[in-house]
Amino acid sequence: MFSYVATASRPSAVTHCVRARFTSPQGWDLILAKNTRLEVLSLTTEGLKPVLDVPIRGRIASLDVIRTSSTSAAAGGASSQATACPDVVLVITERYRFALLGYDAQAQQIITLASGDVGDDVGRPADCGPLCCVDADLKCIVMHLYDGQLKVMPVVRQPPPVSSSASTATAPAWAAKLPFRVASPAFNVRIEELDLVDMVLLHGYSSPTMAVLYEDSKKNRHVRTYQILVDTQDISDGPWRHTMYDPDAAILVALPVPKNTGGARRGGDGCLVIGATTVQYVSGTEAASVRMRPSYIMCVAPIDDDGSRHLMCDAYGMLSLITVTRDAGSGNVTKLSIDALGNCTQANMIAYLDRGIVFCGSACEDHQLVQLHSTPVSVDAEGRRVGANADDSHVPMETRESFVEVLETFPNLGPIQDLCVVDRDGQGQGQVVTCSGVMAGGSLRIVRNGVGLQTMACVDLPGIRNMWSLRRGGGGTGAAAMETEDGASAGDSVLVVSFVGETRVLSVDDDGALGELDVDDIPGLDLESQTLHCGCIGRVEQSTAPLLWIMVTASACRLLNAATGELVATYNAEGTAQINVASHNASGQVVLGMGGGKLVVLHASASGWTVHKSCVFGAEIASVDISRRPPPRQVARRIARGSAAPGGSTLHAPELAAPYFVAGLWNREVHVRSAADPEQSLAMHALDVPPHVLPRDVLCCTLGMEEGAAVTGGDMGGASHDSPSRLFCALGDGRLASWAVTETWLPESSAASAGSDLSCVALSDFKAVALGTQPLKLRAFRAKGSTHVFASSDRPAIVHASGRSAGGSGGSGAVEHAKLLYSAVNVKDVSCACPFHVPGVLEDGICLSNEGQLTLGHVDEVRKLHIRRVPLGEQPRRIAHDLANRRFLVLTVKQEKTAPAAAGGGPSIAAAAGNENLDERADQPDMFYESESSHVLLFDEARFEILARYTLEPAEMVQCCCVTKFPSSGPPVPVEPPSEASGSSSATPFAGDGATMATMATDAPSEAMTTYYCVGTTYMNGNEHVAKRGRILLFTAVSDASGGTRLELRAVGRVKGAVYTLEPFCGGLLAGVNARLQLFQWVPRLDSNALGSSGASDKAPRGFDGDLRMLATQHGFITVLSTWTDGDRVLVGDMMKSISLVQLVNVKGANGSGASAAAADAGGGGGGGGTGAGAGAGAGAGAGAGAGAAPSSTRLVNEHAWVSEQSDVAMREVCRDYGSMWTTASATLDSRHYLACENMYNLYTCRRDPNAVTDDERRRLEFVGGFHLGEHVNRFREGSLVMRASAASSGSISSLTPKLVFGCVSGMLGVVASVNHDEFAVLSRLQAAAIKVLQGVGDMPYNPWRKFVTSSRADECRNFIDGDVVESILDMSRDDAERVWAEATAMYGRNGGGEAAAPAAASVGGASMELPTVLSSASAMLKYVEEVSRLCH
Repeated sequence: MFSYVATASRPSAVTHCVRARFTSPQGWDLILAKNTRLEVLSLTTEGLKPVLDVPIRGRIASLDVIRTSSTSAAAGGASSQATACPDVVLVITERYRFALLGYDAQAQQIITLASGDVGDDVGRPADCGPLCCVDADLKCIVMHLYDGQLKVMPVVRQPPPVSSSASTATAPAWAAKLPFRVASPAFNVRIEELDLVDMVLLHGYSSPTMAVLYEDSKKNRHVRTYQILVDTQDISDGPWRHTMYDPDAAILVALPVPKNTGGARRGGDGCLVIGATTVQYVSGTEAASVRMRPSYIMCVAPIDDDGSRHLMCDAYGMLSLITVTRDAGSGNVTKLSIDALGNCTQANMIAYLDRGIVFCGSACEDHQLVQLHSTPVSVDAEGRRVGANADDSHVPMETRESFVEVLETFPNLGPIQDLCVVDRDGQGQGQVVTCSGVMAGGSLRIVRNGVGLQTMACVDLPGIRNMWSLRRGGGGTGAAAMETEDGASAGDSVLVVSFVGETRVLSVDDDGALGELDVDDIPGLDLESQTLHCGCIGRVEQSTAPLLWIMVTASACRLLNAATGELVATYNAEGTAQINVASHNASGQVVLGMGGGKLVVLHASASGWTVHKSCVFGAEIASVDISRRPPPRQVARRIARGSAAPGGSTLHAPELAAPYFVAGLWNREVHVRSAADPEQSLAMHALDVPPHVLPRDVLCCTLGMEEGAAVTGGDMGGASHDSPSRLFCALGDGRLASWAVTETWLPESSAASAGSDLSCVALSDFKAVALGTQPLKLRAFRAKGSTHVFASSDRPAIVHASGRSAGGSGGSGAVEHAKLLYSAVNVKDVSCACPFHVPGVLEDGICLSNEGQLTLGHVDEVRKLHIRRVPLGEQPRRIAHDLANRRFLVLTVKQEKTAPAAAGGGPSIAAAAGNENLDERADQPDMFYESESSHVLLFDEARFEILARYTLEPAEMVQCCCVTKFPSSGPPVPVEPPSEASGSSSATPFAGDGATMATMATDAPSEAMTTYYCVGTTYMNGNEHVAKRGRILLFTAVSDASGGTRLELRAVGRVKGAVYTLEPFCGGLLAGVNARLQLFQWVPRLDSNALGSSGASDKAPRGFDGDLRMLATQHGFITVLSTWTDGDRVLVGDMMKSISLVQLVNVKGANGSGASAAAADAGGGGGGGGTGAGAGAGAGAGAGAGAGAAPSSTRLVNEHAWVSEQSDVAMREVCRDYGSMWTTASATLDSRHYLACENMYNLYTCRRDPNAVTDDERRRLEFVGGFHLGEHVNRFREGSLVMRASAASSGSISSLTPKLVFGCVSGMLGVVASVNHDEFAVLSRLQAAAIKVLQGVGDMPYNPWRKFVTSSRADECRNFIDGDVVESILDMSRDDAERVWAEATAMYGRNGGGEAAAPAAASVGGASMELPTVLSSASAMLKYVEEVSRLCH
């Protein structure tokens, strides 16, 4: 099996951040490292503006700035004289690749100034990870990569040669003016200290001098200095050392040498040593210290260039200020002081930007941009300033005084500890609910692929056929009036709703209320007929021309005055002809599709109708559209001519006349005809669809934000800035087809004399995608200044564009590839929709008709993924979904800090943004205590409100959970393998997310089954290395007297160890307890009314529903961390022994018949022993891997398994991977292939071969694929973020099938999809070609980055496709995409007639096609990659 791995949501946890003048020498930039990505944001008056976000081929271990300027700007004041060179960034990865990066402002991309490998063949990697520091005098760069060793990279002060790589071949001019270059080679020096904690290079010494903070063998920490002798490539003792510091000291901060001391100070300066209780300043001759309240300090950032003030953040998000006071004459440090400023996020990296603005980056909470104030301000619970806006009259109930104000929050999903994939909206599309954050910053995050509709109002109006929004005259001027395709703009106030046989008109009054309009106000409308089409004619800017309305019914086309509602003119269909479809635009062009294939083009003006021309098609007309507006350049030319558009003198707004219209016919043809002459065919496409599938709707529009939209009186001339348009065709089977429309316009000299200023139209880049199963209706709308298309259906979606597009309407006719994105909407069964924008009431609003209601609302920001945060104030550990009752079961840990009253009052604190030093606080450090408690929470699925809470016993910690169903009475539930007829795999969607109830092997009726929420726990004891006690708790949700819900404990099973996993399995409950896999049977309480209740528990405590009886136990593990059930098999992920496959088998009392490793533990709650809250059932045979002595109630099956005397089943180990992998998560791909992730951030797949010749081969899981992901995966879940295609939508050109969604510590969400052999051959060539064309940031090679490397194994990446690389083709320029296509096709030729090169057949939508067809052209390749991307995420 081959796997396709792609990123659905990028890493969001910040691991490093620095402030630099990176994009220009004048402004400040914030550079963030997010594990494997580098993000650059510029500080503007409006906040942080994203500049770029690029992938790095490695896990970023160090991020530093090399200052190129001789003088820098004061951090809190105006900038000093800027130099010609921006700063340079040094990046080091965990695999010891380094790169010096700069920024080319003209090309808007990162360039590589130097790069290389600083790793060594021998050496023990440092436990603290790579450390790096840069000399302030630019003499050297020092790295600590291996224990007892430093690597020194000399820096020479002279311009460097610019790299000749593709990424820097066009380097900016400033690259040649850099005042330094990195000399090669770097050299190693030995140091005595093995356990380094931190290191810095000190300021003011003639030779580079570094201070190292290290820990000795007695756990004491000390500071020592060394001098780096660059010329002799050696090291010597430094000028000073200090011993016996705070045992929790962790951070060193070098202080600059003070200026303006009149030469009184000689020698270099020292550094700050920051610990848990003290901050100390140390140097050769002086020392100072200050005590603080005990806390773990996470990060420190300087404020001033002279080092007089530093910001400090602890693990609880308390932001404090360190002030260094020096003697004015000597420059010696005389005093240190610490002042608390206020709370922010739990930051692990902070950066002071400018003028009191601070960025707080976190790995476990959302990031924040905060403002420091000189005086306390009132803030709410989220840190937002209260009363910041004059119009804000709302005052939160909880406010506090703080010097820290939160300006902006940036979402962070990390760390994802658990997740589940559910279909909350019932549309067949998965949504991911994650357990994110730690401590008080914990939250649930709902991640969905699509757009959410925020409902503002609903009205019961069943039977709506269609609707349109209208303006009643005026409504805006100039650019403020954003017109849609039908002329609607800011100021919609009338909504026309069409029903069968009638029409209703609704209106918004001055108070924003929606009601039905009086018939007397619109005498010209025909309200007794069904409206087929309606809209506005005219431009808002033209105050002299009245705004007009049109209304089309089956018999007539009416023209009305929008201001008065009076009838202006009527066009009646000739004879018995009937109007079937209609369309119009703001210029006054109207096309009517009548019976017999006749089409009539009308022109509307203030004086009435003019029949322009007509034509007859060879088939009935199913749909028409003439809404395409000419590009702004052509509108400007028409206005400049001061005359009407060619052939449009009878139009109301001739400069807006559409050059062509589109018609969809019953014979499944789509025609593009000239609006000036309908007989002139510009383009035609025959759809390859079944005969009964008709083109129900057509629409031509420009997606995205149209450039050059402002129309001026003169000719814009020069190059075109017009955006390309797309033609959409909605089919009757729920599919949406589209083409890129290339328009070629005549020169100005020819257009004046021609009948049209359009030369020709070409259709290209055909795409088709299944959005639903019912016919679609299309309507364009604008949101946030961009145009999108709303597709109404049983599964409504919004179509929007992403990627580079240019020149589609230019004279050359070149259209660059634009990526179409299809985002599902969180409503179902929408019959029609229209934009409805009411300023001040419903901004960017939209009206929908769904499920018998008229819904008014607005859509969320149209983007790929939407994330909703549900704050908990405690840390979520595990989550499971109760599909039947629409609930979520969440396990949390609440951490409380007990301390004396926080110090407050005292003298006023000067702002960190000001120039005054802060006064030292008088209070001494206070001890604080932390207590943790575990809770079981039940959430409502729709509102995510807490329904019930259950608090566990003290020192008891939650570990795992699941949801299952058992009968509350009757005979014991049989536990047995499923029959062969039932198969071994569940077909239930998202079966791996905890949503699927176990299939009970019982005859109990479904109404007798009770939903149980199962929780596994452990008791924490600080003196125990291995947990010795735990419990399995079964809860039910019951209603209380007040109408609420509470969790009631219904059964307890005690085990000897920590319960790490719980899964419903073959009618029982499977638990991973320390080093054992245990299978429990549910034994309901004794019921005298139940026939044949023999074996039911009569020992269950009063009020309990039953008991858990141990059936079988499988030993042979170190620690069972994860389990994945599939029929009668379970995949076990062990902490150190990789993965193994265990199967449930029938033993029928035979001692070891066919069972190589079967189940049942000693003394494990067997025989229905008491499992009450106070009674010990004794389920378990100790924490070790051995079975020990067998009790009388069990029998030995083999050396690894015990089985209960009452059990007819046992567990046996089928096969295992004998490699040593520290597994973090595992999953089943199919019946023979298994996927796992290990602690060195690698994914690997194993294959089982049941048909192997020897027993050893059959019992071995073969390693068949490895891939370095670079992320720590905590959980795999079965499911997908995209909507599952229906059986009718078999037109995909890719057979790729999404299998799994996984969550990582960094906040990354990824997907794993299965790929067949033939498609893998194509994707692997595309990947190789993209790698060759796309140079990596820092010139870092690709293959070493993705290489599978562990402590005992190294393999090249194989049988995996890097989806991020393949999908990067969509973001390339057209020229680069052409190069990728050429490289990929050339690989087939170079491989000759080999297997991979030969055309191979693949299953594509149920049909067979030759795979090279997807590489027949660059456009075909882009279409294929886009389809692959759409199928995955």
